[in-house]
Amino acid sequence: MKKIVSFFVLLLFVSVLTQAQTLEQINKNAEIADSLNEMLLNFFDKDQRIEFFPDYYGGSYIDDKGNLVVLVTKDSDINKSDIAQIIKNENFTVLTVNYSYKKISSVMDSIDAFISNYSIPNNHIVLQYFTGAYIDVMQNCVIMQFSILMPELIYSFKKNVTDSSVVKFRKNENTFFN
Repeated sequence: MKKIVSFFVLLLFVSVLTQAQTLEQINKNAEIADSLNEMLLNFFDKDQRIEFFPDYYGGSYIDDKGNLVVLVTKDSDINKSDIAQIIKNENFTVLTVNYSYKKISSVMDSIDAFISNYSIPNNHIVLQYFTGAYIDVMQNCVIMQFSILMPELIYSFKKNVTDSSVVKFRKNENTFFN
């Protein structure tokens, strides 16, 4: 019986040690990926102003393993070797997306302008149910969140704000109102 308990304690210890090493490796990867991403963004513009990002650039992020993922638009000729030359490293992934980061940011700017426009009455259907908006780089879109989703709300948004296919609508399940 003691041997069985000792075996399971040893197995648990090895498992915890392996997880710690894995987490340590992910953190190390993420540090490297962050510096590579910074190098890429600085190549586009040292001040990282979106208007200077190339049209092929769809964004970038660090995945759950701590690795850099660079998004490029499907209609571009850019490939992994082109980006590798910029960041002087080949330890990253390239994924193809529909929209450039410039395009997504432009749509987000339109949404921000509408939401912050004081001439639009507070009882406008879009403002009434609006709970948030953000750029989702991994999904290559802008997420519009509303407390409820209904056809007339989506119609009004598309008519008054933007009809861009970049926008995805979601019901925000975590809204807190008094």
